[in-house]
Amino acid sequence: MSCKKAQKFFEQSAVEIELTVDPREEPIDSEIAWQKILGAKRLAVVKGKIFKDLLISERNREEILASVIGPSGKLRVPTFKVGDYYVVGFNEEMYITQLQE
Repeated sequence: MSCKKAQKFFEQSAVEIELTVDPREEPIDSEIAWQKILGAKRLAVVKGKIFKDLLISERNREEILASVIGPSGKLRVPTFKVGDYYVVGFNEEMYITQLQE
């Protein structure tokens, strides 16, 4: 459901998506997620109504992966990248704030 909400948000906000990966067809495990996230400076994670903004350089691998890997052992969805910043999870208010920065 969160992916559909995120997709609708991006469509209504006229945000151009460069690449979409279907996690059912191309699941991203913890090792691949870690390699991708290493290239980022910041990471925003939403779980329910809880929002965390993390500086990658101040966190260790285990802490970051615990925030972004779901119970399936795969990267939580939706996940998107803007510049050197990853956002994991969906919260419309947070999306608006992060996309304005």
